[in-house]
Amino acid sequence: MISTERWYGVFILSMLLAAVVLLGIMFNIIWLLLSVFLMGGVGVACMRVAKYSRALGVQALQERLYILVFCFVAFSSLLLSVLIPPQQSPDETAHFGRAYSLLNNEVLIKRLEGRANQHMDEGFHEYDRVWSSSLPFKPDNQVTREMQEQARALKWHDKELEYYNPAAVYFPSLYLPASLGIGLAKWLQQPPWVAASWARFGMWFIAILSMGLALSIIQVGRCFMAAVMVLPMTLAQIGSSNLDSITISGTFLLISIYTWQLSSHAIKAPQNIRRWGEGASWLLLLLLAMAKPVFLVLLLLPLYIYEGRRERKWRGWGVGAMIVFMVLAWQLHVSYNFENPNPSVQEAPLSRLFEALTSPLDTINLFFHTFNEKILFYWESMVGILGWLDTPLPKGAYILAGGLLFISLISDMMGPARIDSSAKLVLGLVFLSYVVGVMLMLWVAWTPVGSKVIEGVQGRYFLPLLPVMGVVLAGMLSSKFSASSLYKKVVVVFFIIYMVSFTVDIPSLLIYRYWL
Repeated sequence: MISTERWYGVFILSMLLAAVVLLGIMFNIIWLLLSVFLMGGVGVACMRVAKYSRALGVQALQERLYILVFCFVAFSSLLLSVLIPPQQSPDETAHFGRAYSLLNNEVLIKRLEGRANQHMDEGFHEYDRVWSSSLPFKPDNQVTREMQEQARALKWHDKELEYYNPAAVYFPSLYLPASLGIGLAKWLQQPPWVAASWARFGMWFIAILSMGLALSIIQVGRCFMAAVMVLPMTLAQIGSSNLDSITISGTFLLISIYTWQLSSHAIKAPQNIRRWGEGASWLLLLLLAMAKPVFLVLLLLPLYIYEGRRERKWRGWGVGAMIVFMVLAWQLHVSYNFENPNPSVQEAPLSRLFEALTSPLDTINLFFHTFNEKILFYWESMVGILGWLDTPLPKGAYILAGGLLFISLISDMMGPARIDSSAKLVLGLVFLSYVVGVMLMLWVAWTPVGSKVIEGVQGRYFLPLLPVMGVVLAGMLSSKFSASSLYKKVVVVFFIIYMVSFTVDIPSLLIYRYWL
């Protein structure tokens, strides 16, 4: 059994370590303190909520299945991080560069000479190029001894170059774990390959803590969330230095907090516990929305909660307005200083967005054609197309993952609802709004003018809010069926079969793809 008190101690110790180390290697104290405060505050608040949930007797990580799921997620994601070579997750090289740039106090997006927008150590950049130029989109290429020797031989040059980073647009706080890993390695005079490994480990560590807390806190839809956690794409993203590592796990944690707030347990909870939950949800929503504005759709949930309680509504609307203002301010800064990496998109983003909103029939038709043509790709890239979307899984893996999601969803549908129908309606609206928001953002920012379908959308973009479906559908079958002990055993057995299959198939797939 993993006690909440230990989680609390580990998280606090980690945040203190981050503060001490980064104070020695960074000069931007404001960004450092803000990041530590936000991430540490979320962690501390979530620990308090999780501890209260356990005191009520709410089953969480004590249940054997979820202990097994948590251990599997931690081990398998770390294994994938080892087997997948550096810079071989979608856009990992760009996120890697963004994490490094923060060590140079490049918090804001800058316009440098030409298209350049940030600096990077020449040795670090050469290390990045070794991996990013040889393997992505080249499924026949493998890691060679020469590549490994070249990468390990590179040193810090202490001379920096200007270059263009196509993904330097994200607010920096969520990069804290990766920046910590890179900065600590550089401070200890470790070579770039060590810095890259520590960056991955930092993101993995925070993501695993977040997922453990999510499983502890969530009140409804836990089985389906566990199934989404063990998908190969989820595990691969957790094991990378991508921002997706934190946004996926952070959104899972935020969903779990909202389900707790919507349940009767939160209403009966002491006022200080409710405030911890509210503080955690607001801070986490701010972090996620500043990184990716599409997460603003989650703002509907706290506003619904405040309206339902009919107390201090001004606080919900006031904090929500502040978050919206901060997100818009950051996006205006980005739009002014950042050049779109896709030269085929010539129309101004706001003009395209206005066009989509004022021509709803054309927009619906565009969505229909896009899903009709790309639905299979969305499914496969959500379950898992590893590497730079160049390493598909065996066909049986997609079928097995679909079966796991299905029986997990049925299990939640047979269980208690715990939240009312109006809350589920809002959750469903949030999920649909998120899907539409993702599609619109990629149409505005990435799709060439005149295209019949929306380009750039990947299935992994839907992972963060996918667990919401388990919450929305929870309890729908409870009046006709109840989850018998036999069915619960079937669910556990299916999870075990899936985990064994994953352990056998996925590592061997990656070994043959990259190493043999």
